[in-house]
Amino acid sequence: SFPTRRSSDLKHPMALMMAGSAAFRRADYAVAIGHWEKALTVLERGSRDAALVAAEIADARAKLDAKRSAGSKP
Repeated sequence: SFPTRRSSDLKHPMALMMAGSAAFRRADYAVAIGHWEKALTVLERGSRDAALVAAEIADARAKLDAKRSAGSKP
């Protein structure tokens, strides 16, 4: 059986960053953004990691917007 995730794991910035990356690779951009936004709440403001996560969020938002736009075209 697979180990279950503890709720504390989802507050650890590395776990959140990895979960976001996995969701991004699946093109599940909304989920990726959610994980990365949570990571930003526990990362040191202005840190290199926070800047990288913010850039990933911007990229995911752009891809999500493009995906939604493509889906709304007739």
